[in-house]
Amino acid sequence: MTQPQLSPLTPADCDLRDFAFMPLDVVRLRDSDLAALESPEACWAAVLLWCASWHQMPAASLPDDDRVLANLAGFGRVVKEWQKIRDGALRGWVMCTDGRLYHPVISEKAIEAWRGKQERQWRTECARIKKHAQRHNIEYLPPDFDQWISEGCPQGQYMSVPRDNTVQLGEQDASVPDSSLGKTHPQGQGQGQAQGQGQGQGQGQGQEKKPSAAAVLAALGVDQAVATDWIQLRKTKKAAITKTALEGIQREADKAGITMTDALRICCERGWAGFDASWDWKTRSGAQSGNTKADQIAKHNEQVAAEFLGGGEKVVDAEVVNA
Repeated sequence: MTQPQLSPLTPADCDLRDFAFMPLDVVRLRDSDLAALESPEACWAAVLLWCASWHQMPAASLPDDDRVLANLAGFGRVVKEWQKIRDGALRGWVMCTDGRLYHPVISEKAIEAWRGKQERQWRTECARIKKHAQRHNIEYLPPDFDQWISEGCPQGQYMSVPRDNTVQLGEQDASVPDSSLGKTHPQGQGQGQAQGQGQGQGQGQGQEKKPSAAAVLAALGVDQAVATDWIQLRKTKKAAITKTALEGIQREADKAGITMTDALRICCERGWAGFDASWDWKTRSGAQSGNTKADQIAKHNEQVAAEFLGGGEKVVDAEVVNA
């Protein structure tokens, strides 16, 4: 277990403390010497130590201190009990030149997870650089992954990307890496360009204000009062005013041979959210068809007068109804 000539099995910056899960090679564990030769207590302590090492710095390592190991293995401060199963629980662990214990299998899994984490960070950085290049109309030069690793995994750009809240490297150093990772720029120059271009182009190009429904209807030649009433009607019926809906109404209005204003006026009069040329839209509504109360009273009075003036033996009720 003690081979101090070995270099650490994982990088010094291998940090998996934000990884809640650790992979477990079931077959490897089942067929291992640990499971075949050691006591259940030693096996259980070994698994706890594996889990503890996953969140150590660097990952897959443990301090060579029996007091710490006893606590991590579930023995608390009872170091003597821990020492009884120490050799079995630490089966497979090796001592490295940094004075820490490393497990080869856990180190293998940790390196895979660490590389995956770095690749995700690299893809995120490439996406940021690409967005930056598109917004400022410059050449997109994504860093190679190995090159990015050799540069120390730099993140951030000397020119800020809109809505990007990450800390710029320029706030900590007077010279800041370019997006190509091969150049540096003075702090003042980089920040000045970032504010001038990022704010001007980002606000001018990235955000386009959509026209209001009233403006679209006005462009179609719809009367303002009719447009206002129809917009309110659509809101009441919880129907969105979309381009498709307007095109459909315009198409049906053309079929019916009427203007867009007339079609929307009919919709307002009849409480329709939309218009269809096949509907019975030509029949007048109550206010125009003689079905109002005043029209009914006038018709009744006309009938009474006609029967009274017509004579004959027929007795009629000649009472005139006042409107």
